Amino acid sequence: RLYRHFPKGSGTKDQSNSRANKPTSRGFRQIAEVSVDQLKQAVEGLHDCEADLAAVVEVHEQFQGQTAWHGVVHVFDIRGNDQATQCYAWSSPIEGTERRKFYAVLRKPPVNSPSEAVRASIVSES
Repeated sequence: RLYRHFPKGSGTKDQSNSRANKPTSRGFRQIAEVSVDQLKQAVEGLHDCEADLAAVVEVHEQFQGQTAWHGVVHVFDIRGNDQATQCYAWSSPIEGTERRKFYAVLRKPPVNSPSEAVRASIVSES
């Protein structure tokens, strides 16, 4: 599992070395369709808080041997939300459109990791 941590106060400018923009050894390439700032705005708007990027994590969720979701989840440290101190955020295309759906899942039980956040969103949509 890849974790790319960002020092507090570093902002969200340093994305040039993120694995989100580079091929992996398996040939997987995830193109950043939305900016970190767009994800940050989604987190702050949906959860009425302030957010700072803490890490970027590659997640590969499988179900019955098939890929259910493979992409990059951004982990934000959040302030001002009484339910959680972290939030997991990503976006996915909306089928048949040029639009994207934004996900911003709070880190609170039973969700305690980026992969659990993705899994919870898949289950809630099925």
